[in-house]
Amino acid sequence: MPGGSPGHSGPLDRDTGPLPGDSSGRSEAPNRDGRASSRRRTALAAATGLALGLLALGPALAPGFVLAYDMVFVPRPVFDRETFGLTGMLPRHVPSDAVVTALAHLAPADLVQKAILLAIFVIACVSAAALVPSERLTARLAAGVVYAWNPFVAERLLLGQWALLLGYAALPWVVRAAARGDSRRLVLALVPAAIGGFAAMAVSGLVVLVVSLRRRSIRWPLAGLFVMSLPWLVPSLLRFSGVPADPAGVAAFAARADTPFGALGSLLLLGGTWNAETVPPGYGAAVTAALWLCVVVLALVVYARGGAASRVRGLRTAVRGGVALRARVRGRGGAVARVRALGSAVRGGVAVRVRGRGPETAARGGAVARVRALRTAVRGRVAVRVRGFGRAMRRGSAVRTRESGTAALVDRAAWVRGLGTAALVGLAVAALGAVAPGVLRGAIGLWPGFAVLRDGQQYVAPLALVVAVGMGVAVDALSRGRGTGTTDVDSRSPIGRPPRTGSEPGRSVGRTAARSGASAWWRFSWSGGAGRPELAVLGLLAPVALLPGLAWGAGGRLHAVRYPADWARARAVVRAAPGDVLVLPWEAYRSYAWNGGRRVLDPLPRFLPGRVIVNDAVRVGTGGRDLRMEVEDRRARALDPLIRSGAPLTGALRSRGIRYVAIDAPDAPDAPDAPDAPDAPDAPNGPNSPDGPDRLNLPDRPNATHGVQADRLPGAERVVAGPDLVLYRIPGAAASPETRTPQWPVEIAWFITFGVVLWSTRLPVGSLVARSSPKEP
Repeated sequence: MPGGSPGHSGPLDRDTGPLPGDSSGRSEAPNRDGRASSRRRTALAAATGLALGLLALGPALAPGFVLAYDMVFVPRPVFDRETFGLTGMLPRHVPSDAVVTALAHLAPADLVQKAILLAIFVIACVSAAALVPSERLTARLAAGVVYAWNPFVAERLLLGQWALLLGYAALPWVVRAAARGDSRRLVLALVPAAIGGFAAMAVSGLVVLVVSLRRRSIRWPLAGLFVMSLPWLVPSLLRFSGVPADPAGVAAFAARADTPFGALGSLLLLGGTWNAETVPPGYGAAVTAALWLCVVVLALVVYARGGAASRVRGLRTAVRGGVALRARVRGRGGAVARVRALGSAVRGGVAVRVRGRGPETAARGGAVARVRALRTAVRGRVAVRVRGFGRAMRRGSAVRTRESGTAALVDRAAWVRGLGTAALVGLAVAALGAVAPGVLRGAIGLWPGFAVLRDGQQYVAPLALVVAVGMGVAVDALSRGRGTGTTDVDSRSPIGRPPRTGSEPGRSVGRTAARSGASAWWRFSWSGGAGRPELAVLGLLAPVALLPGLAWGAGGRLHAVRYPADWARARAVVRAAPGDVLVLPWEAYRSYAWNGGRRVLDPLPRFLPGRVIVNDAVRVGTGGRDLRMEVEDRRARALDPLIRSGAPLTGALRSRGIRYVAIDAPDAPDAPDAPDAPDAPDAPNGPNSPDGPDRLNLPDRPNATHGVQADRLPGAERVVAGPDLVLYRIPGAAASPETRTPQWPVEIAWFITFGVVLWSTRLPVGSLVARSSPKEP
């Protein structure tokens, strides 16, 4: 019979029949042991991530809400048009706000926030640990710790970009799914990034596209990215006022130096964010920065050496061990590789299986098939030995075995080189605003969509994953010592037993060869001879030791607070008599006294029901200049000259359909604009910050001269008056003149995305982490 020796009665493979050398029931116990071991490793990685989250958040886990820059959560949120991006601003918060609102109907909103922040650390640690090709727990945990605790995570957390970090946390799952070409697993892995919105999807999309291009299979990954982006993509396309493209944002959001190594060196060390105030306390000192540089360089070298070794060794070992191979990709170019003669493979103990009937399928002298040309292989759908491993990888082909060992060799080669390429591309994009800002400004002028590249530092995320995996392999080498070349195996399982000989060369020998081949893929030995477990433990703890400023809420910068009672009264008034609300002072960010003076994006649009109009133009101080971005909301853009004029507002607001005016900083002093804020006490300055005092910073306080004075609202009724918020009602306000964006396209987009996610859940969620041994990426 094709694909096996005559008279074989072992278990059937669903595609090609029995595997040579199989005997029924032989591997049930080892398989159960392997699954239990995988679950234990996953649980330990999750516990490590949870511990890191508790250590990092600290006071942020107290009752109340953490409000920091873009991180805005409010009590009892409700679904409205703002939630789905159907009002004036770009839908940056879609669909994250909708998911938070849905979860807040099941649990208090502050608990939802804390659960999401902790989940970021847990998912990051678990997913990165699963990507390390080693069964040593210290190696996996080292990768998880580096990925969950590094300058990128610290600076983005302080910037309040939890949605971006949610997609970042699941990036290792995305890499593995893209390398395997599994559409269902890819959609499921993209769910956290899809929740995060356009920034998270942009980073994940970069990795998916690069890895898929290396596999020469781009159609289905592109379709998956498109479908998972529909909730925010459709509202963006429905904007009547178009997408603003302000070239000033290139200078405002370019990467900056937060270490002694300049902007490029800071990006290489996973830092370099545009906002100096989000640098963790103590980060950037010469000693710790130099030590962290050594860690990063070591991880990158180990990663590069592992990738170079992957193209030669693994499959040859598997072939000699008698692994059954089959073609994964069918059709034109679907054969795994070109083979001139299969005799050498047969002599090596390989049983090659035939997926379909072909012209040369007769079994003579122990040979199942002989293939002399690629055309014959394609026509007969014959799975053959890979003669050139690099060629198979370049063709996007894959090789599978029932034991999954050889599959890991090809799939892992796809993701390791693809991820490395994505890291290089991401680093180049991150440096673009600092090195060649004119190029980026020109690109934005050609197409506003390139504005997503302005905050380029977020594209360092793939590099962080490369560093994490390299660190895990380095720790594995430290634990292993010189010359072992294999991963740990259980002596009680068939994998750990000596290879069988005689009439059963296939199953046990194949598994052993596949495992040793997978290890050879990362063949890297430490020059010290015997293993050094103490150094491995030091590598495990190095990220936390070199970045202590992230601990305990970044030195107290992340702290839970409660919203004032004045805000709750204003919400009740607006809910009882709905109407459009204008928020003053006319600035995007606030520094509330009740929030400890920490800057935060104005929460009133999420806190108050109905249409809330704010100035969404971010103002950034850099180099002694005051850079103000373009206003996105069309109604805010129309009101901007009126509010800045200093003229009375009541009549004009009445005619434009504004019923309420909320002033959420009533005690702010009247003062002119200050182009630069004073230096943040915890931000680097002096010799460790080449930028010196000219750093990117948001202004210290909202512009109190733009609409705060009560005499600009003659005839308005004060309905809420308190130290933290004043609410005016304008009598006789006209109906809102705003043209409502149609809702049905957004509903269809959500329906399609939700349906595809349900389709992907036919694949068990546990498969993202359960199959995380060195045999599979």
